[in-house]
Amino acid sequence: MLRGGVLRVSLACRGKRKLVFLRGSAYSVAMSDFPPVLKTALWMAGVRARESTKPNGLVSDPLAHVLIGQEGLEAALALEQAHPAPRALVRRMRLTDDLVLRLVKERSIQTVIMAGTGLDTRPYRLELPAALEWIELDYPVVTNWKNERLHAQQPRCTVERVGVDLSRPGAFASAVAERCKGRRSLVIMENVFHYLDLQEASTLLRDTHALGPGTLITADLPSPRFRKSHIGRRMLAEMESRKVHIGRATVANVDQFAATLQLRVLERYPIVCLNDDPHTWRNLKCPWWISKARRELLQVVVMECV
Repeated sequence: MLRGGVLRVSLACRGKRKLVFLRGSAYSVAMSDFPPVLKTALWMAGVRARESTKPNGLVSDPLAHVLIGQEGLEAALALEQAHPAPRALVRRMRLTDDLVLRLVKERSIQTVIMAGTGLDTRPYRLELPAALEWIELDYPVVTNWKNERLHAQQPRCTVERVGVDLSRPGAFASAVAERCKGRRSLVIMENVFHYLDLQEASTLLRDTHALGPGTLITADLPSPRFRKSHIGRRMLAEMESRKVHIGRATVANVDQFAATLQLRVLERYPIVCLNDDPHTWRNLKCPWWISKARRELLQVVVMECV
């Protein structure tokens, strides 16, 4: 409903009705009852929803409206249109999609573990083998939200959700080590490092060794310059507006950082070098005019436990 320049739509929140107010160029969401981590998850769902409406969108997520409701979807689309996420985030989503599909096939992965899953829907929207086991780890408020809204949806593979605080030392290993040790596993850490300090991030990565040698990890690693870069300022401003705790985990030298954690770097993809043609990403070559410092601002890296 539009009255006096104010658009009001409702956003469902566990039986409560919340109003979303859009006034001119100042957009705000009245989600005071939502934990900050859920606000960012809803924001990312809105990003995927808007990308799904484009004829040649990089990401298609038909379940966005199921996760946040039709009215919530309309609000998220309006917010995302007014303040679009950096294009690099959409490209990172698609890059992670492609990496998962390729690594699952090439490495005969048996288990995918997504750490800090948010409202991700990859086991529902990607063409994954039915025998694959997909485990999602996030705060209980997030996993409960997904369980409630996706219970009637059929995933492409087996899906299990575990509510856990991954910033606690040993939480990752406690959640999955016993059942996944010795299995060919892929661990996804998408957009996780921005919430952790370096010690927490290092502990989380070190815990992947509990799954055994050969375990693969994909993670996006920011450099110390990231926070002051254009994309970094935009991303962190969105997180701060949702009162999300922002960590300080940055990596100056990816190879040295990985080596200290007994990880081997297999592949790396500088986000700044990605375009809107995923076919060019596998053999990615950055243009010569993009400096080394810019290439290292934010990299998606594939690593292996040794």
